[in-house]
Amino acid sequence: MMRRSGVWLRDLAVTAVALAVLLLAWLLWVLPGRGRHSSMVETVVTRARVEAVTEDLHVDIAGEPLPDGRQLAEGEAGQRRLRFTAKLTSGPEAGIQVTAEQLIDNYIDRAADYAVRPGSRILLQPAISPAAGNGAVAWRFVNYNRLPWIAGLGLVFALALLLYGRRQGLRTLISLLLTFAAVFAILIPAILQGENIYLISLFVCIYTIVMTYSLVNGVNRMTAAASLSCTVGLIASGLISLVMNRILRLSGFVSEEASFLHMTEHGRQINMQALLFAAILIGSLGALMDVAMSISSSLREMQDISPDITRRRLREAGFAVGRDVMGTMTNTLILAYIGSQLVAVLLMISIEGQLYYLLNIEAVVIDILQALIGSIGLLLTLPAAAWIASWLYTAERGRGGGSGSGRIDGEDWLTAGRKRRQSPGIRRL
Repeated sequence: MMRRSGVWLRDLAVTAVALAVLLLAWLLWVLPGRGRHSSMVETVVTRARVEAVTEDLHVDIAGEPLPDGRQLAEGEAGQRRLRFTAKLTSGPEAGIQVTAEQLIDNYIDRAADYAVRPGSRILLQPAISPAAGNGAVAWRFVNYNRLPWIAGLGLVFALALLLYGRRQGLRTLISLLLTFAAVFAILIPAILQGENIYLISLFVCIYTIVMTYSLVNGVNRMTAAASLSCTVGLIASGLISLVMNRILRLSGFVSEEASFLHMTEHGRQINMQALLFAAILIGSLGALMDVAMSISSSLREMQDISPDITRRRLREAGFAVGRDVMGTMTNTLILAYIGSQLVAVLLMISIEGQLYYLLNIEAVVIDILQALIGSIGLLLTLPAAAWIASWLYTAERGRGGGSGSGRIDGEDWLTAGRKRRQSPGIRRL
């Protein structure tokens, strides 16, 4: 019982320290700029439920219905217009039935499920003239109310974590919430307020590394080994990113979103190249944390099986595990970036078929760069984890590197470890 209460106290202490660090960062980078800027557009929406669809027409670019109820042909300019009644379910007018309109561009209309139907839960916004009379539409459809479904799926995920992982699942859930807080309460507001993106993104990444490992695995040598090796890979990725940004002369304006962001009040003071640096670091962080913990945990287990294993033998085992992990994790990074930009790549290839030209477009170059830098950082993390973990795990024995072969009384370390596990009184893994 005492040990269990001690573990809970440790978890509470780590969580309290993580929250305190977040609060300090918020006071330093976010609070001074609060109220300095405001959003360009304040979108006010009201939740509603569709009662009945009263009109479903195809209209031309002028908004006039097509003659004889004809539908738009594929590729023809125009929209599909639906008028419907809906009951408001939020705001001061909740319970009131209103008339609303949904306009669907012809290229979207091929996805027929996008049209509203009775029972659909949607978001409405007042039209230009909400007080218009004479049967005019007072509300317009802006989107489906997807948040309850996303929240439901998130709840299923949280319950699965708790049921399967129990206490470890709870720690994982807390670390995930703290990571979200670091990104959405510190990183994004600080960037929008013109703070140093390089410094903020590096802080958030290192904070995520140390907080996650400490909370999930405790404050111990394995956490130290994983944190240090992951930080080595992260800093290496950042340095390579800085060098390649200068060599390739990247502007950071690789999408419509980047251009629109730069036109906003917030975006004019954002260094787009620094934003690219942050995107590369954050995008590769998950894979780096995975491999760092894989190596550190594997070597910890090996030492538990055979406490007399030498530092050299432990390091060699770390290199062997790293080579096995290397292929799948590198593929994971490459495929993740390809998958996230698949639509953009298809569009570019359909417009410009020449491969050489395509591979020099900045948006494509940045995707390739992100995958390569993340993979190089991963490859540097693997040996760093093997060296750091083997040194930390054997430091108390003072074996300065251990040139021995890892043999114990004529037996190799693995055979000796098997015998120990089969003997009474030896702690089983």
